[in-house]
Amino acid sequence: MDGLTRDRVRVAVPGPLRRLWSYSVPSGLRDACRPGTRVLVPFGGRKVTGVVVGFDSEAPTESDPAYTIKPVERVLDEVPALDTELLELTRWAAEYYGASWGEMIRTALPGQQATLRLEVALTVAGRQALGPGVEAISANDTRTGSQDEGGDLFAAAGRRDSVPEALAAVLLAAGSEGRFVALGEIRRRARFELAPDRARALARRGYLAVRQAVDRPGPEAREEAWVVRLPGEAEPGARGSRQKAVLAALDAAPDGLAAAALRQATGGDAATLRSLERRGLIRMEKRAAALRLPPSLESATTLAETALPRVLTAPQSEALAAVDEALAARRFESFLLFGVTGSGKTEVYLRAVEAALKIGRGALYLVPEIGLTPLLARQMRDRFGPTLALFHSGLTEGERQDAWREVREGRVRVVLGARSAVFAPVRDLGLVVVDEEHDTSYKQDEHPRYSGRDLAIVRARGQGAVALLGSATPSVESWSRARSGKHRLLPLPGRVGGAALPRVLRVDMRREFQETGRDEVLSRPLRAALEDRLGKGEQSLVLLNRRGFSTFAMCRACGKPIECRSCSIGLTLHRRENRLRCHYCNASERVPADCPSCGGGPIHFGGTGTERLEETVTSLFPRARVARMDRDTVRGRGVAERLLLRVERGEVDILLGTQMIAKGHDFPNVTLVGVVAGDALLGFPDFRAGERTFQLLAQVAGRSGRRATPGEVIVQAFDPDHHAVRAACNHDYEGFAREELRYRRNLHYPPYSALALLVFRDADFDRAREAAGRIAAGMRSAGQSDVQVLGPAPAPLERLRGQWRVQVLIKGAQRAAVQAAVQDATARIEAAGLRPDAVAIDVDPVSTL
Repeated sequence: MDGLTRDRVRVAVPGPLRRLWSYSVPSGLRDACRPGTRVLVPFGGRKVTGVVVGFDSEAPTESDPAYTIKPVERVLDEVPALDTELLELTRWAAEYYGASWGEMIRTALPGQQATLRLEVALTVAGRQALGPGVEAISANDTRTGSQDEGGDLFAAAGRRDSVPEALAAVLLAAGSEGRFVALGEIRRRARFELAPDRARALARRGYLAVRQAVDRPGPEAREEAWVVRLPGEAEPGARGSRQKAVLAALDAAPDGLAAAALRQATGGDAATLRSLERRGLIRMEKRAAALRLPPSLESATTLAETALPRVLTAPQSEALAAVDEALAARRFESFLLFGVTGSGKTEVYLRAVEAALKIGRGALYLVPEIGLTPLLARQMRDRFGPTLALFHSGLTEGERQDAWREVREGRVRVVLGARSAVFAPVRDLGLVVVDEEHDTSYKQDEHPRYSGRDLAIVRARGQGAVALLGSATPSVESWSRARSGKHRLLPLPGRVGGAALPRVLRVDMRREFQETGRDEVLSRPLRAALEDRLGKGEQSLVLLNRRGFSTFAMCRACGKPIECRSCSIGLTLHRRENRLRCHYCNASERVPADCPSCGGGPIHFGGTGTERLEETVTSLFPRARVARMDRDTVRGRGVAERLLLRVERGEVDILLGTQMIAKGHDFPNVTLVGVVAGDALLGFPDFRAGERTFQLLAQVAGRSGRRATPGEVIVQAFDPDHHAVRAACNHDYEGFAREELRYRRNLHYPPYSALALLVFRDADFDRAREAAGRIAAGMRSAGQSDVQVLGPAPAPLERLRGQWRVQVLIKGAQRAAVQAAVQDATARIEAAGLRPDAVAIDVDPVSTL
């Protein structure tokens, strides 16, 4: 086997250490222990769920000073959880993003850890510690451990001492010395709560033996009750209407019906079913739960869906033909579908999915936030029915595992999901769609910091599939790749159905203040336009990308702002709950009566968030049906979908909110979009500030006038002549991209360089700065002339969640050189003994804040 043996395997464990671990394989497990298989292995005094990633070299000879190799204890999968392609994808991602392979595998296999239980047994020393008085408990004792029996035993052992009490409880539950018993069984049989820490403490004193055992090897298929009609008629006599309805429904369904669906359709409750079962007319049985889509997908068809044209425009047909040709050739190719808002990109995506299915291949459809696209989910349900699965964080554990299992087994060929769906085990993947590819939600903001968009391209390349990226406002990097030929550009220059792009008005809020003498949230043109749309029965959106009521609080006497105690950021007033809240760590406190710094002076609340905007709009237009959409109002499962459905049905006149309302929605009756503080993002010290401003303005503007009625957009800004604001208002992406690329080229920012950001964190600023300086100095001493190591320097957001943050920025013209520098940095970080959570590694950062 070329120096390899199945006697030893390499295992990736879910931890931050960037190395693999060797384990021996007992002879009885060798056939089952294959790459991609989950195994239970001992690790650091405990047992963990690892994944076999390959076979090890030949075992060392007796003369080798090798440590003892521990054995694999159990194989948890009959079929590998990760196939060869996904295993390679996780390896590549871990290496590229500076994570351990085990961490990346855990990201790809959420919820796949084995559930362990702690078991204990009484040792000889433990029995001796009990002393006399427990002889009645024999090795064959089968008592169930009633409260009285347990109390008698504890009294004999001496209840004043918790050690004998705990040991007696173990003996009572086990029934014999040396028999292992789970802590849950001790609680049930002896009515005694033995905490895991207490059990381990007693084991250290030699009184108990402790071990971990597998409770569940992993997520199990959910089951649901089904009802099947049995042959034969009921005995003579009247039957209730519910029983008749149940039997009639089952007569029409030879394969049976799910009990829940049967009850809903007929009103037959559990008592009705039990009665029919006793009479031999039905049989109750358990079956694997069917893959269910969220209830929001079962809603009635909306105006937006009925109005969508299905006849392709010429540019749509040309784009689809290019994708179809690559699909038919089964070759990798990446496309950038660049079309203005409303140009029909979604229809091209769906037709491409249909083409992939037609040739027997699977498809992945990625969106930034699936909870904000209920219309798309319903469209896909209608087109692909039972062959569609949803993957996103809003699913319950059971729903997520059901979807994963159905996809892996090949019963589902299309997956619609957010970022993590890039790891969905789709068989024979032929197409990966990345809708709104510019959205920063595709980049995970916690370890491991991978990009779902970029991994989608890597995965497509590895499987000979097509990667179809699309946006009305592509990222500058993707646009540059398309210009250089790395992506094939597919333009959609106009809106479908002949709808025109909305007219855009820029309002200079400096002049507005000069002319009115008032600091108003809504300008005069925007107020007039909202009034006009209400009179016409048309809908409006108003965007303000700030939550809360007032965005800052400060003392009028000393001038100091009220900041978060854990973050270097001002607190935001949420008036509905009458608390000041940090939007980074979510800490909150009561609104103070006096200044916390000087103890005197009134508190001034300034700035406007969506909560204050809602109050303003409601007071100006009391007859309007106003709804707000931000992180404060759409908490909870399905809340966002229900609100968007209300807007689609015309039950909301004015929808206001944060960037959530800009994310790809198709509201046919929205003819006005207002933007408050349209240039607010330009104040952030980040090289992508202009790009984000343009994208946000262009995307929200695209919600207006998507049907026959012309649309209008009003953008309020204090710097309305900034090139990003001006280009967005002129619907001029290419003009913006030229200006932005010129700026990026001059400063050597992506796409003209590759970046990696190291953020050192510590509760003590000096320690964070010292650690960052030590690693940066070591990297510079390595003499890598093809990269720049900048810093250390305090992060723009200097303190976050109680941790001081110091940055080191790695910049290089070649991505390979930056990758080599990242690997050098990770080796130095581990050699320095820094905690894994003390350094955040962000390759290709979407923000340098």
